[in-house]
Amino acid sequence: MNRSDWKMEFSSRLRRREDELRWLYLEAFSDDYWAYEYFIAMLYRRWDSRPERFKRLDRAREEAPRWYLSPGLIGMRLGRGENWDADHIARCGVTCLFLPDGAGGVPARGEEGLSVCLPFRLEKACGENPTAFNDLTDSLLQCVNQGADALCLENVPSLPKPHPVLRMLRLACETVCPSALLIGGEGADPSWFGTEQKPECHLLFDGKMDAVLWHTAATRDLRLLSHELERRFSPHRERAFLYSLRGQDGVRWDLDYGFLFGLGQMETPHRQYLNDYLTGNWPDSPARGEWKDGRLRGSVSSLCGLKAARETGDPEAAEKAVRLHLLLHALLYTLGGAPVLQSGDESARDTGETWAEPDAAGRRVYSAIQRMHAVRAENPAFSARADAWLWDTENEAVLGIGRRTANEQLLALFNFSDETQTAWTLDPNDYQNLVTGERTDGGSVLLPPGEFRWLLRRC
Repeated sequence: MNRSDWKMEFSSRLRRREDELRWLYLEAFSDDYWAYEYFIAMLYRRWDSRPERFKRLDRAREEAPRWYLSPGLIGMRLGRGENWDADHIARCGVTCLFLPDGAGGVPARGEEGLSVCLPFRLEKACGENPTAFNDLTDSLLQCVNQGADALCLENVPSLPKPHPVLRMLRLACETVCPSALLIGGEGADPSWFGTEQKPECHLLFDGKMDAVLWHTAATRDLRLLSHELERRFSPHRERAFLYSLRGQDGVRWDLDYGFLFGLGQMETPHRQYLNDYLTGNWPDSPARGEWKDGRLRGSVSSLCGLKAARETGDPEAAEKAVRLHLLLHALLYTLGGAPVLQSGDESARDTGETWAEPDAAGRRVYSAIQRMHAVRAENPAFSARADAWLWDTENEAVLGIGRRTANEQLLALFNFSDETQTAWTLDPNDYQNLVTGERTDGGSVLLPPGEFRWLLRRC
């Protein structure tokens, strides 16, 4: 088919991008014009065969190209071999489902409010060989046409020059399927966002924050967490990370040991302490994680101590574990970007436990997380585009985070200690507790052990 026969919608999108796309392609693949023309014709074929219901979604999201930065984006990752229940996921408030390798067919539900993300592996050859790159792009677009709303790009570090490949994939998607997202997977480097003028990935997984959060839970020392948050609360509000309490294959202790050394912590003994504490091999530790293949593994419930409390029937230990479970999730939801839960954590399932009706603790966690999802989705202060900063609470046991848009300001407080604490915020304004609806004075806030507060005021 000649270009003159192409439909206007595709031609218009391509026209806005082709100068850059052509230059990148020919620069990467030694001026292979034949391969480039094949590539462009393939893009048209994939656009032409794209189902009309997905084209409608493309048009809608073209009108709001930063839709994925809204606070309503909340993810859930399924485990390998785990079935998914659309009704359960909808009740949880999840809007993006991350499927594992080998998940089979793609549940195409984009128009019903649930996006689907599939893993997509990049091969080294696609950065060196035009045929390999054409085939890879064709496969990527085929996945999107079959119903994937997002693709989690794996093996990016293997590419000799990742940025031209990522940029060309972004341009291809903007031309064929502008509603689709490209997500940098494990090992993502912030440079994979590209630049404001030439963006690459839409979102990146933060592969370090899970380790920082469990370090904080094990030590109750907020200094490393505060250090990492200061680095992430940058002025680049068009860049959004995905945050999880546990990576797909567990938690790696990829911490800033240079910073910890300044606090008197040596890497080897500190790693050993974290492993011992979070696997229950430290005196009085309630955690029941597992150390396997160089990673900490286990459900949030097990790592927080709820599994041990269930085994012993200790109600006080269960209460403490539930509070930590909710504290960590609330913090995850306050970081901006988007939280990604591991399936089962929303109802406090233990490691290795298959789906079952939750007990009292599980029902409490499930209800609280549902409420968190609703609150987050309704308030723009949780958006990745909001200003964010560390709020000095004048209390080393309480983490404070401020988030602000033009119309509202959020004060989020997290008590990581086992004692009641007061956060001195030096803000005399009246705030509303987003979870309970109660009004409160922002100047000094009392927090029971292991609890958090989301406090909002209208500007």
